[in-house]
Amino acid sequence: MIVAIMQPYLFPYIGYFQLMAAVDTFVFYDDVQYMKGGWVNRNRILHQGAPAWMTLPVVHADHRADIAQRHYTADTSVRAKLVDRVRVAYRGAVMFDNAIRHLEAFAESPVTSVAAANAASLKAIAAEFGIDARFISASTIGGHRHLAGQARVLAMCKELGATTYVNAAGGVLLYDERAFIEAGVELRFLQHALPAYEQFGQPFCPGLSVLDVMMFNDRTAIRHQLSMARTITPDEARAS
Repeated sequence: MIVAIMQPYLFPYIGYFQLMAAVDTFVFYDDVQYMKGGWVNRNRILHQGAPAWMTLPVVHADHRADIAQRHYTADTSVRAKLVDRVRVAYRGAVMFDNAIRHLEAFAESPVTSVAAANAASLKAIAAEFGIDARFISASTIGGHRHLAGQARVLAMCKELGATTYVNAAGGVLLYDERAFIEAGVELRFLQHALPAYEQFGQPFCPGLSVLDVMMFNDRTAIRHQLSMARTITPDEARAS
């Protein structure tokens, strides 16, 4: 069984979904510390030809709290402004109606838990893309909270019966291949692909939120994008 583990981000870029599509089981790493300024509560959209942040405020709490312990603001006006901002930025996009409904569903949900809200949205988008991975939350696995980093990843892999663990290629320096070999788990990395597509006839701006991809591409085109990523060995990842 192939496993990947990743924090539940807010409408992440297409590479996140390429990782989902490459595995059998995808774990939302929801019981690690929430980091302000990361990708958990914000992402980037295209606004007037350039990247611009879209952010949903998170209620103030102890900085040591896990993602699963943090909550989005329940202020409906704040959520409505987020939707309106994206509407203005993408009005006229060829797939606008299909894409915006995912953001509207997220904004209208009564769920305020950052982890739960993000995971629900991610699973809904994955289903639309035809990704059939099994999704679970790290907080439901249990028994490994005293571990961190590679040790915790290996413990979860063992608990899940993983034969292969896949991580984004950018994390190659975080893992010791020998430890995975000793644990009987193959270590692989995903080499993402960010193909260009039409964005209002302007120069292509890569790496934006999946909302951007959905605004300009139908399901067939997105499925092709998902298939363009490939898993590589640690040596290949280090050399790339």
